[in-house]
Parts: sequence; structure tokens; C-alpha cells
Amino acid sequence: MRRNFLPILLGLAGFLSPGAVLGSTSTSAGAVKLAWDLSWEPGIAGYRVHYGPASRTYTEVVDIGFQIRAELEELPVGETYYCAVTAYNEYGLESDYSNEVVFTVAAPDAGLDSDRDGLSDSFEDLYGA
Repeated sequence: MRRNFLPILLGLAGFLSPGAVLGSTSTSAGAVKLAWDLSWEPGIAGYRVHYGPASRTYTEVVDIGFQIRAELEELPVGETYYCAVTAYNEYGLESDYSNEVVFTVAAPDAGLDSDRDGLSDSFEDLYGA
């Protein structure tokens, strides 16, 4: 049963829209960061991120607990996903879906060195360094 307490998906970060998520950092290949507004409905126990290959056709669900951001990892580069968030309360009742965002997983910038060790992230991904 869905209720009317809606989380609002704020945006998407990474290679598609850098800086759209509070406190975002660069993502690696196949990863996307999401964030949304905290629901002020009493009794919220957590959030679920729903995503899939078509609008409102969510084939994957990730329960992330009481967090307002999530990172989806190990996504195939070049694939397009549609994503929405739901909130749930301590009784298991789940909200309607938030607004939907769509993203295509991009390959990393060849020169990005997120751990600052002198090796590009793409080199580390390729050679496991």
C-alpha cells in the first residue's frame, strides 16, 4: 500500500551532471550518485531506490535505510536507467514514487585520478592497480 509521503529526488551527479548532489565527488566508471529531500513525515524508517531500463519499469530495488543519498555502482557503461525513490515507515507502508530521473552511465574521464596516486582511474580499472 502506498501513501502520500513523497521523497523528492533532487538530482544526479557524476559524469552526467556534476555537482547536482550535495557533497558529491567524482564517480568511477559504472557508478552514479543520487540525493533527495528528507521526508518530514513522522515515522519514516528509510528509503528505497528503484531503477530500471524504462520509465516506471523498475527492475531493481535497493533499500538504503535512513539515508538521503545513494550511489549505484557496477552499472554497465552506456546503459540508460530510470530512477525514483520511495520512503517507508516502521510498519512497512511505502510512499508513492518520487519524481523520476533518467541517466545514461558514462565512462570515466581518462585523466581522472580520484585517489591522487598518480595513476588515472581508467588505468586502475583496467589493470587493477
